[in-house]
Amino acid sequence: MFDPADLKDFLSLVQYHPSQRLIFCLTQFKPFKQASATRAGDHGRHPEVHELRASHSDWGSQALTMPAMTHRSSNSLNFSRFAIALLASATIALAQTSSSEWNVPKPGIKEVQLPFASLKPSATIKVGGTADWVLITDDAVWVAGTKPYAVQRIDPTTNRIVAAVHVSGEACSGLASGFGSIWVPLCGDKPALVRVDDERNGIIATVPIPPAGPEGGIAASTDSVWMVTDKNGTLNRIDPSTNRVRQRISIPPGSYNPIFSNGIVWITGV
Repeated sequence: MFDPADLKDFLSLVQYHPSQRLIFCLTQFKPFKQASATRAGDHGRHPEVHELRASHSDWGSQALTMPAMTHRSSNSLNFSRFAIALLASATIALAQTSSSEWNVPKPGIKEVQLPFASLKPSATIKVGGTADWVLITDDAVWVAGTKPYAVQRIDPTTNRIVAAVHVSGEACSGLASGFGSIWVPLCGDKPALVRVDDERNGIIATVPIPPAGPEGGIAASTDSVWMVTDKNGTLNRIDPSTNRVRQRISIPPGSYNPIFSNGIVWITGV
């Protein structure tokens, strides 16, 4: 007979995967402590690990497999019967579940995938020789490009360019919106940070600090504008009320792209 006291030596883990419709039961038998006298028929040997698996790959069929034991003592067989009974009861309970409860959506890109040929542009807008950085605000789309060097404003309700703000160099290292302005880093012979009034569509200030590189970034927080200005890792904090650098912060070299969220400035690094 199975001794309930031996439950302390039995570990069972049942895991159900709805997407795969599989039931796994892994049983482990711990070695018993050596006693002064062995049980009849044991001869001091006990199985340590056995695996039971019930597969439910098809609701019309079931399979239960168990590796052969090297020693079939009465105690180990009792453990095995207990494990099989535990697994069988779990299998029966899950098999009685209504089919509607098994209709779990499977993850995968096909759920949201569209053929590329089905994607049709709603409008095509010519913005210049090259269009690089794009910024979307509440009422406009801003595109920085070359030929000419300019930041162009597009009205999304008409899909037309309504303004072009000409700048002295190539707009690079991102665009940012904040404090009633569009902030435009410039690369080239005269690198700088240009501030564009987003109502009058004109330059209202030029901050003489260069972006660290053409592929960096710029961010606006609740009280400042943030931009890295060199490869050594100097993060500049610009005061929009004075258009001056209010703070310089040393960060690890190779950091370029800041972003602001929930009171924190995050920045990438290498």
